[in-house]
Amino acid sequence: MKKINFNGITTSSLGFGCSLLTRNNSVKTAIVNLQTAFDAGVSHFDVARLYGFGEAETILGKFAKAKRHEITITTKTGLSGKHLPLWTLPIMNRVRAFIKLNQSAINSKHIGIVPVIGVYNPYKILNDLHTSLDKIGTDFIDFYLLHEANISKANQEDIIAVLQKSKDAGKILKFGIASNSIKIQNEYHNLNRSYQVLQHSDNFFEHNISKMPINDDQFIRIVYNIFSNLKAVESAIAFNKELYDPVKLILAYYKKVNEGGITLFSSIRNEHIKDTVKKWNNLSKSDLNIPLAIFRQKYD
Repeated sequence: MKKINFNGITTSSLGFGCSLLTRNNSVKTAIVNLQTAFDAGVSHFDVARLYGFGEAETILGKFAKAKRHEITITTKTGLSGKHLPLWTLPIMNRVRAFIKLNQSAINSKHIGIVPVIGVYNPYKILNDLHTSLDKIGTDFIDFYLLHEANISKANQEDIIAVLQKSKDAGKILKFGIASNSIKIQNEYHNLNRSYQVLQHSDNFFEHNISKMPINDDQFIRIVYNIFSNLKAVESAIAFNKELYDPVKLILAYYKKVNEGGITLFSSIRNEHIKDTVKKWNNLSKSDLNIPLAIFRQKYD
């Protein structure tokens, strides 16, 4: 696995997102997902206080306990949802399956499973940080991010001050922002230079990385949701589906355009995790030249 280095932090260029961990029916199977990614060469893991009804960090902590200094961890503050104990996983997954099966008849936002409200203030940030440290069972967080905050909120002096104080105390190594690209792309260049991590959504057709150019020493860029339009990519290459693997195509695109950053993926299927990492590791120089050529041919 190719490693990247940003201001003294070295980790894998491909990272594993933990938002789906509680789609497993047990903690044991969720930890197998994490171990599978780690065994394949992934050393960066992305989580948040919101994920898994507030318990994804607990699962990650059980996995990270014996290998904390072999991995890097992102977690986030600002979004809150219902917190449910881990023993409810099978019940909640049955509810999820029911909602998915009856999507046309049920408006899932009325179920109230994960209501989210962004709160960004020094008290919330410190409280979330201490909770995350406790849940994960660690003394420090590598990348600590404001979850879905906009630029003006992130630039508030009291927020920067509490993040900097936590960094000075060694509880955070780097801090930054993690938001949907639409929310920040027009103002990201105004983000206070105290922030060193820019995490944002992207997919194969949006060009969000090119819309938010950064200097190599300004931020480390982390992108997520890269497979959100997998079906659209499959349709785009239907003219020659025997030649192009859509997953490989997407991975090659990000390995090229996000060189020096971290690209996240998520899965609860161990065979998919191993296959994704294998494809990432085995990309050739010719593979890296395919995505942009096809993109220009079909969409520019």
